[in-house]
Amino acid sequence: MKGATYAGDLLGVRDSGKKGVCISIITPLHKQLPQRNQNKLTIKNAINEAKARLKSDFKDHNVDGLIKKLDEIQFGETFTNSPDGIGLFINDEVSKIVHFPFEVKRKVIVDFTFEVRDVIFANNRLSDFFVLALSNNKTRLFRAQELGIEEIINDSFPLSYEEQFQYPARQKPKISGSYGSEESTIQEERQRNFYRHLDKLLAPYFKNNPFPIILLGVADQQTVFKTITGYKDNIAVSVKGNFDHLTDKEIAVKIRPEVGKLLQQKDEKVIDRLEKLAATGKVTSGIEKVWKETNNGGKTLILEKDYNQPGYINQKTGALALNPQYGEVWLKISDLVDDVIELTLNGRGKVIFVGNGKLGGFQKIALINQ
Repeated sequence: MKGATYAGDLLGVRDSGKKGVCISIITPLHKQLPQRNQNKLTIKNAINEAKARLKSDFKDHNVDGLIKKLDEIQFGETFTNSPDGIGLFINDEVSKIVHFPFEVKRKVIVDFTFEVRDVIFANNRLSDFFVLALSNNKTRLFRAQELGIEEIINDSFPLSYEEQFQYPARQKPKISGSYGSEESTIQEERQRNFYRHLDKLLAPYFKNNPFPIILLGVADQQTVFKTITGYKDNIAVSVKGNFDHLTDKEIAVKIRPEVGKLLQQKDEKVIDRLEKLAATGKVTSGIEKVWKETNNGGKTLILEKDYNQPGYINQKTGALALNPQYGEVWLKISDLVDDVIELTLNGRGKVIFVGNGKLGGFQKIALINQ
């Protein structure tokens, strides 16, 4: 089984998941010792639970290959270095691991589709900002890549300051006078020219896309850059300091609080738009009403990340009930919300997640009808 993969790789799995039994195991992990030593046992217990469900609930299916895949994970992988949570997604065609840098709830689901909510959440929440690390050594650019950040390495980046300005060393005059101020002025102009060049290299990444930037660097570098750049309005957060020797993973840890602020701002914009549309009658809220409207397709679904709602569907009439119903005519659905998510995506609609507790006025879920 391959190592960690980005969440986007899984989004296309939904359709193939309908061809056979799918196993979704999502579990939180400890990051600190001594609790971190429990992570392997946590994964083992979840895998054993999935195997038991395969044997009891899917007797009519050939699940030997799936059980073998689960056994390989159990004895062939170590999870002690994972972030806040991990997801294992397995069917006859797919074997994927996803690492989550945010809190997840434990789920062990064996069904005919994957449980992709946390994957989609990661994809649409953490994939649209850049990190620009200014430096008099090498200026680096990073792109948010769903579950982390990835440094952009090409002909433009990282950008070396010295490679751009290979001036001969200036001879200090024997009689001192205005040399110091003159040298300072020259250095300032060199830096300004460097940032003008940097701005041109940034252009392809921001053309027609107002992505936010988390700006890193010492105070004086940031001050000069902000006076030069045409992307000042894109700078959402500034973090002062020297980040020259940090890896991309170390930078991801350093900026985590700032990413949290960006996500908070993103939630606020989504909710503000939702409230304005609701005032014009273009919003349906509550799982029962949203369920009925979802099949029309091409709409935007907004919901709280961990909202879950079991329900019952009348297989003759299609009626929906949230309270327990009995008899062969009623089909139990373990999570109506997950079905609504899939219906929205299959209808070429859009799914947007916000933090838990943010949509109380909309009963945790809303559909924009336009």
